[in-house]
Amino acid sequence: MRQKHLVPEGTSMATNGLTIENGVLTKCDKGICGELVIPYSVTHIGSKAFSGCTGLTSVIIPDSVTSIGYCAFSGCTGLTSVTIPNSVTNIGLGAFFRCSNLTSVTIPDSVTRICRDAFAKCTGLTSIIIGGGVEIISGFSGCSSLTSVTIRNGATSIGENAFDGCSSLTSITIPDGVGDIRQYAFKDCTSLTSVTIPDSVMVIESRAFYGCKNISLHYKGTVAQWDRLMERFPLNPDNVDWLVCCRDGLAGI
Repeated sequence: MRQKHLVPEGTSMATNGLTIENGVLTKCDKGICGELVIPYSVTHIGSKAFSGCTGLTSVIIPDSVTSIGYCAFSGCTGLTSVTIPNSVTNIGLGAFFRCSNLTSVTIPDSVTRICRDAFAKCTGLTSIIIGGGVEIISGFSGCSSLTSVTIRNGATSIGENAFDGCSSLTSITIPDGVGDIRQYAFKDCTSLTSVTIPDSVMVIESRAFYGCKNISLHYKGTVAQWDRLMERFPLNPDNVDWLVCCRDGLAGI
């Protein structure tokens, strides 16, 4: 039977392997294992609180929690499941870095910021859903098994190195409202063959798709709009053989 830890509530405690101080879960016993249910007294999961807890397999975060701190769960290599509630607004730098057995993640609409490397090197991650509250998409570099990405309307930017090294990703649809795709956003996504780009995009930085081959870009605007975009922000010249399908015909790089 899987071990479950139910942590009692309180303002300052050290119990069942966890330390909670004034609503902040600050640290845990590195030997903690199985499923963890965090109590409603916790409002913030502190920096490195569970870092290196390799026996932890599942975490249920209550809707009292508003932020997940720096490297909070980094190196939790046994973690297969995490429930992020619709109260969390910030997922910190490297929060789930190298959680290599995590297979899917749903980011709720309440989250407005996913910091750099939040889910980097989660090599078992195959599916992500990103809620509409996140404006700048980032934090998924090195997720080499990622095959499914859903980005809900609300994002305004695909950030630098957002999906760098996601070598199993074959297609992605960038939602309406995104205005820019930054450097190395899809660097070395070597299986990527289809990208849908809305006509709201005003900036595609030159190395946004660096290292990608044989991509078909499906641009929702016209050939004239695409040509103007390329005049201002020409893509890397190595990409001249890509196919660009606009709503009124084919365009070039």
